[in-house]
Amino acid sequence: MENLRTEFQLHPVMVQDTLDPIHLPKFERLGALTFAILRIYDVDAAPRADSIRSLTRKVSIFIGPDFIITVHRLDPEFFQGLFDKCMDEISQKKDELQISQQQILVKFLNRALKSYHIPLERGEDELDLFEAAMFDQGNDPKMFQDLHIIRRRLSLIKRILLHSHDVIQRLSPSSDTNAPLFQDLRENLSNMVFMTDELLEDATSLLNLQISLASQKTNEVMRILTVFSVFFMPLNFIAGLYGMNFQNMPELSHPFGYYGVLTLMATTTLLIAMWFYRRGWLGSRT
Repeated sequence: MENLRTEFQLHPVMVQDTLDPIHLPKFERLGALTFAILRIYDVDAAPRADSIRSLTRKVSIFIGPDFIITVHRLDPEFFQGLFDKCMDEISQKKDELQISQQQILVKFLNRALKSYHIPLERGEDELDLFEAAMFDQGNDPKMFQDLHIIRRRLSLIKRILLHSHDVIQRLSPSSDTNAPLFQDLRENLSNMVFMTDELLEDATSLLNLQISLASQKTNEVMRILTVFSVFFMPLNFIAGLYGMNFQNMPELSHPFGYYGVLTLMATTTLLIAMWFYRRGWLGSRT
């Protein structure tokens, strides 16, 4: 990079940004030199990738009056074919080199944006599967983790798209010939941002639904425990009362004292059950 900087008179700050592995998309124009950083989705990214370095590849582009330099660690699949196509266009429009430079950058931006169709479509399919399985599997901790990773990945993609929007905003067509290219680029970006927002909203809704289901299950368990506690508390009180064994307790020496206490316990339990039933805590009344 130092040799390239010296040979083509690249600005040191641009070179420094090029060497930053997690730099987000940006665009700069310095005299006759155009510089842009793009982030392209990595088709070889791990399924659970959720960081800029693990999910995307960085491509830096220097476009000068008579040179085009791209800096990247690995070639995306479409990179070489796109580059050859751009070179063919430049060779056919040598008298319109400035227009061709803009077209090259727009083509790279379009391809970079289209690369995110893969993770967005995969995220949409994963969210549909989670929604279908959520009511069957119940409160599965792994679903929380997977949904969080999907939401984090979508947030990262939206962040990259918004930075790409800043790049497009700073670009302006130099002629009416390039205007349709820019319009198509803006439409693609708008569609991608809209799709990302929808998926983020769906992922957030599923997370909230998962939390609600977990809370509902917890409330159901607490309700059952409360019902059992209410049944047994008066019975424990009666058993504790007659378990004190005071000498002046006539019920202890009564021949039917034991059966009387059992009858009292049964009556208490029945009254509590009837009260719960009337309030709808043990089922609806018919």
